[in-house]
Amino acid sequence: MIRSMIAAVALALATLAGGCVQELVPITPEPRYDEILGGTTPVSDSAKRQLEGVYEVLEGKERFGDAVVLKYSGDILSVFSERNVAFMIMRGGVRDSGLVFTGSWRFAQSETTGRIELSIAPDDGGRELASGLGGARPAPVLRGVSGGPNARSVLNTELVLRWVRPVRRRIRGFWNIAHRGGGRNSDRHPYSENSIPMLVYAPHLGANGVEIDVRMTKDRVPVLFHDEELSTRLVQGSYLTGPIMNYTLDELTAFARLRNGELIPTLADALDTIVRATDLTLVWLDVKDASSVPRVLDLAREYEGVARAQGRELEILLGIPDESILEAYLAADTTGVGAICELGLDETRRAGAEVWAPRWTLGTLDSEVDAMHAENRRAFVWTLDVPLFITTFLRDGDFDGILTNYPTLVAYHAYSQQ
Repeated sequence: MIRSMIAAVALALATLAGGCVQELVPITPEPRYDEILGGTTPVSDSAKRQLEGVYEVLEGKERFGDAVVLKYSGDILSVFSERNVAFMIMRGGVRDSGLVFTGSWRFAQSETTGRIELSIAPDDGGRELASGLGGARPAPVLRGVSGGPNARSVLNTELVLRWVRPVRRRIRGFWNIAHRGGGRNSDRHPYSENSIPMLVYAPHLGANGVEIDVRMTKDRVPVLFHDEELSTRLVQGSYLTGPIMNYTLDELTAFARLRNGELIPTLADALDTIVRATDLTLVWLDVKDASSVPRVLDLAREYEGVARAQGRELEILLGIPDESILEAYLAADTTGVGAICELGLDETRRAGAEVWAPRWTLGTLDSEVDAMHAENRRAFVWTLDVPLFITTFLRDGDFDGILTNYPTLVAYHAYSQQ
């Protein structure tokens, strides 16, 4: 039954993908950071840990549903919801005996977005969070309003969130892996897919891993780019056209900009950013050209070493999507670099891959996943975006990770399960 439902949904998605592609322009809200957070002090690490949890939505259900999950990444407080695939990204600070937050909210599958302002009053848990006092854990209540995207928009929709329980943490660990560095251009994020800013943004979407696409330039420099050819889907204007491998890195730097104005990044710059500017723990390298495998492996080794030197937990794995990449991987020096194999179990074993990664339309594949676990391997599934099946895979399956275009939705279900 599950497989027939999956097949029907997959067919519908393929039909939609084959239709006309509408160019989507992101709308970026304008939170009043200086006005709201001026004069505040930073939220302590202990307060951040106590704020994380599953919250009941007392007011604002129509927009955000019955429950949300709050999770910190660095100094960013993110809120994840199932309803409308909504999420919030906020900054906060301590003022007097309470906390204040401001930022933006979005529906991940539409252009609907806006600003948000919340606070925790002293008697709603703010006093304990602001002072860092020990004792009983507070059950914070956040109260505030949300509204339209610009500074002139009226914030007229009440929102009240009450802490219910801690977030779920899986004993074996779980990887929420954001597709194309964090999200596709069609998802209306403020940054382009496979860009440096998107990699920094990905943890705020709930991801602890990213998948990035790797192609080679004419002068053999690995860069992040999904499509084989330059087009207006990925770059501004039409100054360069045709295969990306027809151009040197200098030419791409001089004449090409991604959809939101960023440079096409080198793989080295991307990995350096992940190590130094994020708390991501896994990178899935989707290599498009078998001839690039040795150079990509060298960079993976180098930046895993940089991460270790900084005391960072980071695993960089080479994706094996087809036989040509498998043969290139087996022929190369793979010392210290693992792999994610998207082929069958036999190929996964042949490669000695740390992770087996089937496509989601094959179902939960319980016996195969059990076999991988028995061999001390992990199993990830790709690319899972359908809300119904995200719930099903997390509830009924035993995969160790999900590659998705909607990491906020995966985060909500992964953390809110009891």
